[in-house]
Amino acid sequence: MSRHIPTFTVSAILLSIIFLLGCIDQSEKISVLPREESIEVFENNISVQEMSVDFQTYNGLIEVYFWDKSSYRIEAVKWARAATSEEARQKAEDLEIEFSEESEAESTTLLLNTEEKITAGVDVTAYLPRKSTTVMELSTFNGDLYVEEVAASDVSLTTANGDITGYITAHTIRVNTSNGKIRGFYQGNDVTLETINGRIDIECGYGEYDIKTTNGDIDITVYNDFTFNLRSTIGDIMVEADSVVYTLDEKDHKKGYTSEDAQVFVTASATAGSVIVVKK
Repeated sequence: MSRHIPTFTVSAILLSIIFLLGCIDQSEKISVLPREESIEVFENNISVQEMSVDFQTYNGLIEVYFWDKSSYRIEAVKWARAATSEEARQKAEDLEIEFSEESEAESTTLLLNTEEKITAGVDVTAYLPRKSTTVMELSTFNGDLYVEEVAASDVSLTTANGDITGYITAHTIRVNTSNGKIRGFYQGNDVTLETINGRIDIECGYGEYDIKTTNGDIDITVYNDFTFNLRSTIGDIMVEADSVVYTLDEKDHKKGYTSEDAQVFVTASATAGSVIVVKK
C-alpha cells in the first residue's frame, strides 16, 4: 500500500527548501563581493584594582587575551563588503564603534558597541591586564568568541551564530550560542553552558555544571570525583570512571556518582545527541 503524503506537507517542505536555497544563494553573493578593512585601536594605562569588560558587536569575532601589563589594548578591525573595493573601503571606514572607559573609585569598565550592518562588521582582539579583570561580558550576533585562560568573578559569553571557546575560572560562568560549538575548560561555582545546534566538548574543574544542547553530542572530561544527572532523548549516555554508583540507570536518564563526597556536580542533557562523561 502506497503512503499518501498530504499536499500541505509537501508544499511546506518545498517552501522550506526554496527559502533555504534563497538564503544560501544570498550568502554566497555577499561573500564574493570585494572586502576591505580599516583598523581602530583603543589603548590606555590603568591603575585600578578591578576592571570590567562589556563588548557587544553585531558581525565579527571577539578574541580576548591577557598579559602582565597595567594597560589594555583593543584592536578593532572594521570590515565591509560592497560592489567595488573603493565602496567597501569607505563603508569600513564609516562603520561606527562606540568605545568608552568609565572609572569609579578603584574600578574601571571598558564598554564597546558596534553599529549593526549586514555587509559589514568588526573583528575585535583585546589584550587586558590579567590581574585586574574581574567581570567580562562578550556578546556578538554573528561571530566566534575566544577567551584565553583567565580567573575572574563573573563571565558571560553569548553569540547567536558562532563557536565559543574559553579557558575560564570564575564564580559564575554563562556561555550560550544558538548555532555553534562550545569548547574549552570551565571551572566555577555556577557554570551554565548551552547551545541549540552544536556539540559541546569541554573539560571541567571543580564546581556545579548545567550543560544543554538540542542537536549535538556532549563530551565532558573531569579530573575529580563527580556526581551526575544525564539525559538524552535520542542518543547514548555513557559514564567512564574506575568506580561508578548508579542511583538511576535507564536508557535515556542516568544518575549517580563516583564518590559521595564529590566536588564536581554535572547535569547534562541532549535532545538529539549522546552524552559522555569521562574521568581522567
